[in-house]
Amino acid sequence: MRRLVARLVVMLEARARAKAQLGAQTTSLEFDGNNPIKSARTPEQALVQLLNPAERAFMPAERAIEDAFLDLQAHQVATLKAMQGALRATLDRFSPTAILRRAEFGGVAQGSDEAFMDVFAREFKRAYEEQAKRPKR
Repeated sequence: MRRLVARLVVMLEARARAKAQLGAQTTSLEFDGNNPIKSARTPEQALVQLLNPAERAFMPAERAIEDAFLDLQAHQVATLKAMQGALRATLDRFSPTAILRRAEFGGVAQGSDEAFMDVFAREFKRAYEEQAKRPKR
């Protein structure tokens, strides 16, 4: 049980760092119903909160573990969808046809100022947040 919780804590911390780098919405503590695996500073602290009778502020153990796995699954799907969407949007933006179209309408200078990675990052964040809003299953 300790290994399971420890690995979940590590994976959820990695997920939180990735979301922070994106500037995406991160998990915040509420008055009640918090997942102790997400809010604990250490795996030991998470275990204590999971194994003790549920306090109002925290989910029961079974629900907390299920919630953690659903969040990780949703993050994985959102990351994949975001990469696909961002790549598609970025390639469309910098396609020869799009560049030619901007040139014909005098927008080449404006359109070319946007770096490939800037477009990719913006589209990745947009697609990630859109996917993350969908209900967890």
